[in-house]
Amino acid sequence: MMPALIGRVPEHVKVRGGSLYRLGIPRVTPGLPSQLLTQRPDIREAEIRLAGADANVEAARAAFFPTIQLTGQGGFSSAMLRNLFVPSSMFYTAAASLLANYRKAVISAFTDVEKALAAVQQLAMQETLQRQAVAEARKAFNLSEEKFRQGALDLTTLIQIQQTLFTQEDLLAQVRFNRLEAIVALYQALGGGWLLDTEPRRP
Repeated sequence: MMPALIGRVPEHVKVRGGSLYRLGIPRVTPGLPSQLLTQRPDIREAEIRLAGADANVEAARAAFFPTIQLTGQGGFSSAMLRNLFVPSSMFYTAAASLLANYRKAVISAFTDVEKALAAVQQLAMQETLQRQAVAEARKAFNLSEEKFRQGALDLTTLIQIQQTLFTQEDLLAQVRFNRLEAIVALYQALGGGWLLDTEPRRP
C-alpha cells in the first residue's frame, strides 16, 4: 500500500524511526478569515451546483460567509465564531430562508472548524499540564533513586515510583498524539490548511 501511495518501489523506501516529539506542530495563524472555508470540497461542490442552476455564486457567498475571523489571538477559536450560530445571530436568522443545500454545507464547515479549534486549544493546554506531571514524576523518581542508593528506600517502593513515571510519560505520548490528530482535523476542516487558495477556479 505505501509504495503505491508514494510512487516508489519497496526496495527504494527507507523508513526512519524517531520521537513523537520531533514532529513539529504548525502554529495556527490568528485572524483567519471565514472565506478560507470556500476551499473545502463540500463548499466547492455546492457552489458548482449553484452555478449549474444559474445561481449567483458570489451573492451566495456574500450572504452565507460573514466577514468574521475564525481564530482569535493565539490561533484558537474566536468569540465571533463561537457566537455565530446562536438563535439571536443575524447570520442564523437570515440564512434560514436561503438556498438550503448551500446553507447546510456552510453550517457544517463552520461547525467543523469550531470543533477542531476547540480540540486544538484543549489538547494544547492538556499537553502543557501533562508535561508538568511528567516533570514532577521524574523529579520524584530521581529523589527516590538517590534515597535507594543511600539505603533509605526499599526496592519495591522505588519500582512503584518508577512505574508512576512511566505511566505519566505514556499519558504524555497519548496527549501529544491526540494533539497532532487535532491539528490534522483542523487542516481537513479548513479544506487544506490555513493558506487561502487564490488561484481562479472553474465553476
